[in-house]
Amino acid sequence: MIPKIIHYCWFGNKKIPKDFQKYIEGWKKLSPDYEIKEWNEQNFPFQKSLYCRQAYKAQKWAFVTDYARFRILYEYGGIYLDTDVELIKPLDSLLEECEKAGIQGFMGIERPETGDVAPGLICAAEPKNPLIKELLMGYKGRHFIDENGQQDLTTVVEYTNEILARNINTTYKQTWGLVNHYIDIPDCNFRIYPSDYFNPMDMNTGEIKITENTYSIHHYASSWVDGYSRFRGKVYKSIRRNFGEKAATISRKLLGR
Repeated sequence: MIPKIIHYCWFGNKKIPKDFQKYIEGWKKLSPDYEIKEWNEQNFPFQKSLYCRQAYKAQKWAFVTDYARFRILYEYGGIYLDTDVELIKPLDSLLEECEKAGIQGFMGIERPETGDVAPGLICAAEPKNPLIKELLMGYKGRHFIDENGQQDLTTVVEYTNEILARNINTTYKQTWGLVNHYIDIPDCNFRIYPSDYFNPMDMNTGEIKITENTYSIHHYASSWVDGYSRFRGKVYKSIRRNFGEKAATISRKLLGR
């Protein structure tokens, strides 16, 4: 069974914002028999990975976390959550469902229109799971900064879906998997859940549509993004929701991308 450990990462030595603290407290209330484990520069050996070491030096905390997430899950197993994830019901039934089906890990789809999987929504696994190993091994010898000083800003969503493309037939993912309950990857005993399980938010409007399947909400606080960029994103979504695409396009030009 997937261990009852909820992992989260907080690098950069800054205080965790109150909103994130509130979400973490919510995890504790809904998961009283789970261990809640914070990983940071004091207890995670980021120096052992070239990619992670370079990302840390560049203060790109999200990219440090991208590597740390997979290493932690591979070694210890458990459930990884971003700090801006709000749990709305216990995860126990999901873990039990996976155990009965012989499933060793799971993630969720971020955008139903693309079928993209995002490990930041949630990423759970038993220790030594082969898919997590494949994701982890992809960082071996990888540079975050190349010989010309350019940063590799490939997102973890892009990277994860590149790996998943080797394991899942694309047509299968975009049709059967999204219409039906989930996608199973038998070779690594992994399951991909539809977007309403862990991301009921419309990525264009910001509207949240909770279903009976929903376990959590990813609030996309983007703690590594500057304050103006976060403000700009909120304004854009609000205008699009209330006034439509044309007005949103104008606002994007005025506010900048």
